Amino acid sequence: MGERFTDLAWLCRRLELRNQGVRLAGALALQALATVAIAQPLPDSDRPLFRSSVDLVEVTVSVTDAGGRAISDLREDEVSVLEDGEPQAVQSFTRIEVPTTHYDRPLSDAMVDVATNTHRVEGGRTYVFLLDDLHTHPLRSVTVQAIVQRFVERHLLANDLVAITTTSGQPPSQHFTNDRRRLLDAAAQFSGRYGTDWAGLGSSSDRGGLFGALSAPALPGVGVYDREKELAAADGFQLLRAVQTTAELMSSADTRRKAIVLVGQGLEYDTNEVNTTLDQHALPLREGLELAARATAQLGVTLYAIDPRGGADSVDNGITVQRLNGESPESPAAWRARYSLRTLAEEGGGFAFVSSSRFDDAFERIVQENSSYYLIGYRPPRESPDDERHEIEVRVIRPGARVRARRSYVHSRAPTVVADDDVEERLTRLLEQPLPETGLDLDLTTRARRGDDRTELEVTVWVDVPYLVGRDNAWLGDKLVLAVLAVDDKDKEAASRLLEVQMPDELRDASDASGVRVIMRLDLPPGSAHLRVAAFDQETGLVGTVQHDVEVPDLGEDPVTLSGMAVGTRFSSSLPTMVPDEYFQETVSMPQTAQRVFDTDDTLAVSVEVYLREETRSPLYLATTITRADGGGIFRTDQYRFVSSLESIYEVKAPLFGFEPGAYILTMEAGLAEDVARRELYFSVR
Repeated sequence: MGERFTDLAWLCRRLELRNQGVRLAGALALQALATVAIAQPLPDSDRPLFRSSVDLVEVTVSVTDAGGRAISDLREDEVSVLEDGEPQAVQSFTRIEVPTTHYDRPLSDAMVDVATNTHRVEGGRTYVFLLDDLHTHPLRSVTVQAIVQRFVERHLLANDLVAITTTSGQPPSQHFTNDRRRLLDAAAQFSGRYGTDWAGLGSSSDRGGLFGALSAPALPGVGVYDREKELAAADGFQLLRAVQTTAELMSSADTRRKAIVLVGQGLEYDTNEVNTTLDQHALPLREGLELAARATAQLGVTLYAIDPRGGADSVDNGITVQRLNGESPESPAAWRARYSLRTLAEEGGGFAFVSSSRFDDAFERIVQENSSYYLIGYRPPRESPDDERHEIEVRVIRPGARVRARRSYVHSRAPTVVADDDVEERLTRLLEQPLPETGLDLDLTTRARRGDDRTELEVTVWVDVPYLVGRDNAWLGDKLVLAVLAVDDKDKEAASRLLEVQMPDELRDASDASGVRVIMRLDLPPGSAHLRVAAFDQETGLVGTVQHDVEVPDLGEDPVTLSGMAVGTRFSSSLPTMVPDEYFQETVSMPQTAQRVFDTDDTLAVSVEVYLREETRSPLYLATTITRADGGGIFRTDQYRFVSSLESIYEVKAPLFGFEPGAYILTMEAGLAEDVARRELYFSVR
């Protein structure tokens, strides 16, 4: 069919794996440690600037009543905008309502097996949980874990995307996903490092040893190196850089509203000392705090800060809050920490949730503000950009209304946009994007299979394009280019493919075609991997990206192991399918479907490959069950089978006639004596 397959090494080299979306601050953390006597504020050259091709300042505004409820009937004549104290004419006024789509499957131990870029076509919320391990006491690690887990379990919606990272760049980290199980697992790895030398150089109370090689010069006029102060300053600068780096990452998202949720105790460093002879870090830290706060505002990112120390208000939410020995909420250090959280949050229209243990209240406000808000636009009161910072104030005349919006922007010249005519450049940019592109609807699933002395990952990509049919020949062009990049848990390239696929005539000519399916192979070592797939239609210019986290098992380790599950239906075989690897074509047992919601007139066809470590004369036990997610068996079949080879296929067909609407779990298992392997599939019937 005219497929061309090329190594993707050029793409990986050009990307340089800049760790977007995962380890947002890892390199900066190492740099801060190697130069612990940081005494510079965030440089002006790194200052984020306001840019607009139409020179319109857009401000997202949250308006609530005295009870904290969103006001949804605000009129334009009730709103005024001031820049540097002068009233401005409002050019646009739009109420934004982001859909709230609830999960159609219960939270379980199983990971989501199909990734898609279509669940946010109508919008969704985008969050990065930035966990400040550098300013969280180790004894509060469990509290921070529980705070994030509470949000995921109770407040995350199906059309949301969340990433998790830390200010130190150390684990945990999680790419943008809506897979609740992966987010919960990432949160459970968090460990606070406040009061410790997190790079492994000993505790902050130990003033000798290995740290001498990295020590800063003695403070002028003092002649004594205060290691604890130097470490505290380095951690403070690292927090501010992590905030700015995260905001810069999120600014590329095409969503109007995006949020950083900073969870940590805040910056206790005393920045009030103006005598640089006594403390060379105080003034730069204070200026850096203000610059980081402005950066989030100017990049259109809202920051919310949550203090895990909680407050005296006891509440039964499953989150344990404890007061440490010698700690006082009224101490100067505690006050400075709360002040730093408020400074970071309020400049961009967010809030700091401090001195309270009612974390659900904070999350409800965050979700509400990112679901219902107003988008207000006005033209700057000058003819040309001046590259200066300008204050913004939004006022609402309705009695009792409370307004939150960013407080400033920098009016700069719009950047020159260069068209990406080069396919390589286009694909590079697509794979760099931390969030999915939705020009082409894509679905992605994988299943691990045993190859010759290695694990093969069967990757299936669906390009769904039915909406293009009949639109003035706006059909897919002759060539669809797919780029696939897999990185390991250290963000190093593990595998890559580049496919230039000739579209089949039956797809182009079919008036009822729903898309095309491409199945390919990646050789990956056992462990965690993150897949990024970019699709580019060279004729129409349409693009799409999708990302997926996978766990690659070792399929030769145990006496009995199973491949990933192949899921098909009696309708899925009609979709045009391309399998670029010739030897791989013969081993694809059935055309898979990306669907996980089925009708009662359909029939599920599921199969796994069963692998034995060594030959056996014992019968192999095989069983398949379907149960309701809330309990109760619906379907079961089992058998004993004698096998003559180390590999065999186990396939079952399950008619869904008579199934009531709801969520179900299909389990396939194979066993020899006490050795049992199983795979699970979560699906729904409508």
